[in-house]
Amino acid sequence: MDEINKNIEDDQMSHIISLVLDNANDAIEEAKLDKNDKFAQGRLSAYNEIIELIRYMLISGSQDVERFCFTKNLEERLLKIK
Repeated sequence: MDEINKNIEDDQMSHIISLVLDNANDAIEEAKLDKNDKFAQGRLSAYNEIIELIRYMLISGSQDVERFCFTKNLEERLLKIK
C-alpha cells in the first residue's frame, strides 16, 4: 500500500512540476517580447526562484532532477532573459 501511495505522490509531483515548467516557459517567451515590461520580468524572476527551490529540494532528497524534466537548457533560458 505504501508503494502505491508513493507512486501516486510521484505522479502528482511530476504533474505539478510539469505545470510549473510549462508556465515558466510561457514566462520566458513573454519576457522576450518586451524586456522593459516589469511585470513580465518579475514573473520570470518568480518562476526562476520557484524552479531553483524545487530543484534544490529534489537534489537534497536524492531525486533525479532530469526525471522531473529539469534540464540545463531551461535554466540557461531563464537566466538568458534577465
